[in-house]
Amino acid sequence: VHTVIVRGLGGDDAFEARFNGWEARLREALVGRLGMSPEQVHSAAEPNTNTSLTAIGELFTGLAGRVTENDTLLLILIGHGSFQRSDAKLNL
Repeated sequence: VHTVIVRGLGGDDAFEARFNGWEARLREALVGRLGMSPEQVHSAAEPNTNTSLTAIGELFTGLAGRVTENDTLLLILIGHGSFQRSDAKLNL
């Protein structure tokens, strides 16, 4: 099992802190409580930095050589989004 956490923009300091906290607690739960190896929990950005589309692409490119067809990949999105008609987006 591999978990990828993508944390979007908070938009202001309060949401940035909240999203960083959610990611940290999620990582702690995955590794501490569920026993996943830290090498199985991936983030597209360092704590307290913004996630870029380039960073997400690089993360998945790196995972392509490590994840097999028998692995499970859990993708978790944290952040604000927008929605217009049938077009939904996560703000990065």
